Amino acid sequence: MPPRAAGEGDGDGPSSAQTNDRHPRFADLFQNSSLRWPGLYPEQAQIVINYLMYNEYRSERVLSGSHWDRQRLALHDAIYIHFNALERHLPGLMELCAIEIVHIALSLPILSFLCCITGYREWVHLNSRWFSPVMFHYSEYAMPDAAIGDIETFRALNFIDDYSRAVELLGPLLIALQQLI
Repeated sequence: MPPRAAGEGDGDGPSSAQTNDRHPRFADLFQNSSLRWPGLYPEQAQIVINYLMYNEYRSERVLSGSHWDRQRLALHDAIYIHFNALERHLPGLMELCAIEIVHIALSLPILSFLCCITGYREWVHLNSRWFSPVMFHYSEYAMPDAAIGDIETFRALNFIDDYSRAVELLGPLLIALQQLI
């Protein structure tokens, strides 16, 4: 089931050369509701408009709540738009969304990030060719920093008792996830 606009990739993910899909006229029509993209929230629509006008990924979401909430919403926006950009033939937007997803992944503790993407199983499966290596790199090289961040995140949630068991399961979980994908 595809992600829903609650706030698809082709599996190729980010490439080295950005596709230029800049279309200011379409951005104007999109902004004036002449073109439809069902299910987009206004904040997500603004990301698409910014992309069509300026060929950049820029969220104008009003920042409120905790760091966790802001990152979770930003991740949801990027995954939802990435998932649907394939249908709308916007490979450049897909690439920018993929870059944003990686940026968010690297800014969150690994267990927090895994909690965020649990609802996007189909998206993870469709994008495993580029997403799995990102997760592998993240878990292999960022684990010491991520572990400290996870302890801080879950201490507030009284999760620290289960933390050591979760870390023990994380390695086999990532290996199993990669084998399933």
